Amino acid sequence: MGILYILLAALLFGSNPSVENILLSSGLTADLVAFAVVAVSGILAFLAGIIRKESFRLTRSQLAAAVLTGLIGRGLTEVCLIQAYTLVPPGVATMVHFFFPTVVCAASILLFHEKLTWYKAAAVVLSVCGLYGIADGQTGGSIAGVLFAGVTSLTFAFYYLMTERSSLKEIPPMVMIFYVHLFGAITCAAPLIAKGKSLAVISGGQWLLLILSGSMCFVAFILLNKGIPMVGGGTAAFINMLEPVTSLMLSVILFKSRLSVMTAVGCFLIVGALFISAMETHRGTEEPSAVLEMQQK
Repeated sequence: MGILYILLAALLFGSNPSVENILLSSGLTADLVAFAVVAVSGILAFLAGIIRKESFRLTRSQLAAAVLTGLIGRGLTEVCLIQAYTLVPPGVATMVHFFFPTVVCAASILLFHEKLTWYKAAAVVLSVCGLYGIADGQTGGSIAGVLFAGVTSLTFAFYYLMTERSSLKEIPPMVMIFYVHLFGAITCAAPLIAKGKSLAVISGGQWLLLILSGSMCFVAFILLNKGIPMVGGGTAAFINMLEPVTSLMLSVILFKSRLSVMTAVGCFLIVGALFISAMETHRGTEEPSAVLEMQQK
């Protein structure tokens, strides 16, 4: 079930840029869209938590984890990714950002002493080659843009690791999403305050699309947060690489974007990395059950 949760989350995350692209085309700035989407997701989580009668009271360690994950893992990721997309070609920003599964894998091995299996190594190689294919040879842009995208690979990896290994997993699901998005919205609001921007410029139709986008993110984070503890942060990160593939396919269908041979090969390689990660998870769940059967005999 954990793999299914992550796959569904990746599909929603990958579909969301199509909605955001419509919002950007309508005249809204990227930082305004980012803040509104994060804020809408947080409000929906708050309402869902009240309906489910979840307790919003946190321990000190839980609050500290929520603050760090919200400010860094959610908010800083959103702000830096927006800056990256304005400074470098989309393919370059996507390629650098989606190094985060490799960062999660490396951190799990170095910091938490997980074994480097052949499955993980193969998934890393395939994913890196796949991302290069999706970038389709795009170059150019500023060094600052590449650095912003590089920061997001670290900050989003931080989100995965905190969700899997910190006291966040002890918090009721809607409450956890609410607090993470609350502090994420604070980070996203900082550039708006610095530039003196207001939400008053958003029209009724734009608000409807923002609510749709925020709702998609809200459901995606519910699925992601349920899936990560079940399959592990590393495996979840590689499975979530279906996101750029989904986004790319929707761009081709909805916006008639060009799909080159190199990009198509990159998509197949990423699906291969996803399949290998899923195989490792399946193998890991089969082995304990096989040992249990032998013990029962």
